Amino acid sequence: MIRFRKAWKILGICLVLLVCSCSGKDKSKHINYRLSGENELLEALSALKEAPDDVTLNISIWYYFTERGMWDSVIRYAAPVFHRTLFSPEKEQLMLYSGAYASQAFIFSERFDSLGTYLDRIIPISEEKGDDFLRAMVNNIAGLYAIKITGDYAEALERYKQALQAVQNTRDTINQSILLGNIASIYYHRRDTAGYRYASEAYRLARLSTDHYSMTYSALQLSQMLYLKKEYASAAAYMEEVAGIATGYPQFHAQFHLLQANLYADRDDYAKAEDYYRKALDTQEHTEPGVMASIHLDYGKMLWKQGRTDKASEILLKGLSISDSIGSIEYKHELLLALSELSSATGRKDEALEYYKKYHGYAEKLFGIQKERAFQRLENEEERSALKDEINRKEIALEHEKRKNIMALAITCTVFAILAALYAVYRKQRKMYRQLVEVYQQYLNRSSLIRKSATQSDGKDKDTMLWEKIESLMRDGKAYRQNDISLENIAETLSTNRVYISKAINRFSGMSFYKYINSYRIEEAVAALSDDSTNIPMKALADKLGYNSLSAFYRAFQAETGCPPSKYRTEARKLKISSEVFS
Repeated sequence: MIRFRKAWKILGICLVLLVCSCSGKDKSKHINYRLSGENELLEALSALKEAPDDVTLNISIWYYFTERGMWDSVIRYAAPVFHRTLFSPEKEQLMLYSGAYASQAFIFSERFDSLGTYLDRIIPISEEKGDDFLRAMVNNIAGLYAIKITGDYAEALERYKQALQAVQNTRDTINQSILLGNIASIYYHRRDTAGYRYASEAYRLARLSTDHYSMTYSALQLSQMLYLKKEYASAAAYMEEVAGIATGYPQFHAQFHLLQANLYADRDDYAKAEDYYRKALDTQEHTEPGVMASIHLDYGKMLWKQGRTDKASEILLKGLSISDSIGSIEYKHELLLALSELSSATGRKDEALEYYKKYHGYAEKLFGIQKERAFQRLENEEERSALKDEINRKEIALEHEKRKNIMALAITCTVFAILAALYAVYRKQRKMYRQLVEVYQQYLNRSSLIRKSATQSDGKDKDTMLWEKIESLMRDGKAYRQNDISLENIAETLSTNRVYISKAINRFSGMSFYKYINSYRIEEAVAALSDDSTNIPMKALADKLGYNSLSAFYRAFQAETGCPPSKYRTEARKLKISSEVFS
């Protein structure tokens, strides 16, 4: 199975695939693969019997089923072509497109175990030999994979932007709209309204193209962003537009009903909300299991809010069962946490503890991933392993204390005993946070030495000189503070191109571009929080460092250091005072 970098959290509802009617084109060439209906489909299937290797016929058929969300049909017609052409160099284009369409279908039908053979083959070849649309399509698939399987939003964003750049070369406004919608989806899953500008531009391009598919998707994305912004009236207006054109696209019905339900639930209109939740659940035939799990999650939370705890537990358990059945971690941690909290609220302490243990296991997979990436910056493998073990031991000990607290609360029968248990845990948690701060401060010292030596070991070749310029731009120019920083604008500043910038960063830092930028931001944040001569507010610090929201800063900081920023500031300053007293 191909490996993509892991990341913070999986929240995605359902990202749309590319369903271009103009694949394989450049600025001067246009091929229309769209079949208008069943009669043309039957004609194409009949013609395919006489010409099974005809690229246009095959893509037309795969596209027809893809646009309608008929994933089993896509797999039935595309997968055999992929395996038949896998080792036929003269049929490479057919192999690449069949692999791409089959991969999309496997992802959307949640058949992840079938993806490895396809992605391992098509990704490297498409990057080297594919046309613009194929590269866009494959990068879109890689973005979907990063979100649904590894939870790496940075990887997904980078892949989608590469795909967007490829379709911009073809002047394909339909797929530009879809990819902008995919990018907006990432922000929606992170509950970040900064995605509104992408959704708005996606909608504008879709209106220009008058393509019903992209218009449906972009209007849905815009509605979701307006919902996040709490502009409910505007969100409802775009939902009405979706209702008018989404009839022919059953794969969108679940998201449409779910958003309607959430709009009513937020306004405490529970009767209408429940009606739409049920409508969303009735779309199971055309809806991927991950989306069905998310519907059960939101529906269960609303029932709990109403006080219907038994029904809420039943719905949440069904969502968990769906998540278990497909072997995906998508939404599983949220379902487990909701069940743990619901069980605790209804007095089922043992059951609550079991769900919490499972939740923590899955949350560790999602939220502990970025801390593992920090270790990759260390050159010495043994030192990296020791640091990782140390942080893991501290976090395990901290979690052990939390579990002791839960058990203590369950058996404590007096107020004094409860206060004593909470105070003891609080003292131990503070001690654990201090140890995490000490470990991270040691890591920063070693990381600084490694960064300084990176350019000294390879001589002054072109990559080294470019790396020195990049480092100067970050260290002296503080370019990482720009909230719209990208490979493109750094390349423009240094009069080179994004490929050379990316290559230099990967070579000398061992990180992707976005991880490299984040390392500088967190390093400055640590310095500011450790400085007892200033008390900069967290929001101001987040803005200064280039984060688009305070929540994004909190997530990035805790994922990197193991501590919330406020805890880090408290413990770092205490450590400084302590060292000054005893020095």
